[in-house]
Amino acid sequence: FNIIGSLIVGTVIWIYFALNPAVAASNVSGTSLALFHTGFNIVTTVLLFPFANLLVKIAKRIIPAHEEESARRPILDDRLLETPLIALQTVFQEILNLGSMALESITYSRDLFFDESAFEKLSKNKAKIKEYKNEITNYLEKFDASYLTPEQQLQMQHSILALNNIERISVYCSHIMDRAKDMLDIKISENEREDINTISHHAYKTLKYALRLREEGDVEVFEKVEKHEDSVDAIETDLRSRYMKRMLDNRQGIENGILFLDVIDYYESISDHAERLARYTLQEA
Repeated sequence: FNIIGSLIVGTVIWIYFALNPAVAASNVSGTSLALFHTGFNIVTTVLLFPFANLLVKIAKRIIPAHEEESARRPILDDRLLETPLIALQTVFQEILNLGSMALESITYSRDLFFDESAFEKLSKNKAKIKEYKNEITNYLEKFDASYLTPEQQLQMQHSILALNNIERISVYCSHIMDRAKDMLDIKISENEREDINTISHHAYKTLKYALRLREEGDVEVFEKVEKHEDSVDAIETDLRSRYMKRMLDNRQGIENGILFLDVIDYYESISDHAERLARYTLQEA
């Protein structure tokens, strides 16, 4: 930020001094220096704010993570709190990163029924999400809301709610893992695997488009969120009806049926939390 700002402002000043050498040779008071410093920060912030996400990507490329864990930590600098607008934008980006981790958890939760190695992956991801969420929450607590506009205060409130909803998605994925462990000794049919694959796919898409809506701000994306959320609701209702009938007809073991219905219910809850995430962005828009 400082290097790019110095190059831009320095180039402009160099040209100005070249055209006005008398100004370049004049004395500078402490007040003038302080005003220049303030002006430098304002001008640089205005120029670079639209490229905030790009600056984050450049910083990550310049300082690559040496371990997987270090790449999964939020980039939150207390010095940015002096410029709440930039700090809030950083929080927005980190919430998107946290949401991407939740998408991974949904994928792992589906893979539990196909690949036992997914158990360890999901457990590790759950721990990372919890730690990541706590760091962002602690950072938000340092904000001085009095410096924020009413719109920004609403965004901050929604950021806190978004963090909680993303964590709840992670928790429901963990519940699915518990049920999958209980089902390890039970033979799961191909139809059941396909049903899990279908409903998890739509739950994944609900969160994916909710995150895209948050990132791009395109309210039309909400239609896709609603489309997949409605699909999850319809699939959950249909599967619950079919499996209850099979249990009553003694064509489905009761224990297995209850565990399966729990899994279906958890995916429906995941989709609900993803939709709430989208509605926060919709309200802000």
